[in-house]
Amino acid sequence: MTSLADIDLDGLLREAESRLSKTRTSQQIDNKPPLSGSLTSVPSRGAAPREALSVRQIQTTKTPTEDTAGKDWFHLPKADATSELKRDWQILRMRNVLDPKQQRKALRPEIPKYAQVGEIVAGPTDFYSARMTRKERKHNLLQEALDSRDESKMRHKYANIQHDKTSGKKGSYRKFLSQRKKFKG
Repeated sequence: MTSLADIDLDGLLREAESRLSKTRTSQQIDNKPPLSGSLTSVPSRGAAPREALSVRQIQTTKTPTEDTAGKDWFHLPKADATSELKRDWQILRMRNVLDPKQQRKALRPEIPKYAQVGEIVAGPTDFYSARMTRKERKHNLLQEALDSRDESKMRHKYANIQHDKTSGKKGSYRKFLSQRKKFKG
């Protein structure tokens, strides 16, 4: 008895496919439903039933793949590098400057190949608790980042930096002497 490895499976499948196509055309004329596309073999005595052989379809053309991140990333589309996206990416990269006390991982300098930009929309249950008023809403990420900063805190920080820079120089020494004269006189 010959094994499956010795038999020309491709030749057998081509013959079966041609027989099936002939029987389909004759059955369509008779208005009978076509046979299924698989061939089954009759098992011999004492042998386990052999698996059904199916007719293989030769793929002539492959479907064009879209430029996405893939199935594991839920088909995230390719990012279009617009000027707005470039500016927002720069702001995200420099977020340590906006809030130096909070440490964040540095981002890569180039825009990621696959990315999406979205807008957070408040749900109907957040009408009073998490909703922003129209005055609080900003057009882009830069305006929102600058608006979130406290201006009085920035002025105080600037004054401290200027005080530290001028300390120990001629101007600071003169100011110190003038204050000493005020207390003596």
